[in-house]
Amino acid sequence: LWGKAKANTNPTNAFGNGELRYEVFDPQNLGIERAPISEIVGGDSNFNASVTSRILAGERGAPRDAVLLNAAAAIAAFKGDFSLTVEQQFANGFVKASAAVDSGAAKDLLRRWVSLTQELAANS
Repeated sequence: LWGKAKANTNPTNAFGNGELRYEVFDPQNLGIERAPISEIVGGDSNFNASVTSRILAGERGAPRDAVLLNAAAAIAAFKGDFSLTVEQQFANGFVKASAAVDSGAAKDLLRRWVSLTQELAANS
């Protein structure tokens, strides 16, 4: 996920509670394997929709890892639990994101979103 250089860690700056902390975060601690960037490069809308469908159907690999890590970051930012390290915050978000995909909740949400947008487009 981090290019061909395959860096060992990612330095991060954490802001919260009136302080700035420098931390080092290694996604491998979440079970994410390193992969070349070529494994997560997107394509046209049909290709990207296919990748998304496969992820939501349970396919494992670098694209799923990238999606879950990004979702984990969004969840961590939303929760803003600055008493935890960045890695702990990402780990908590990663568990929630994985559960949403594995349970089918993410797939159901996408299905509902598609249905709503099609309905809105038809009525406009």
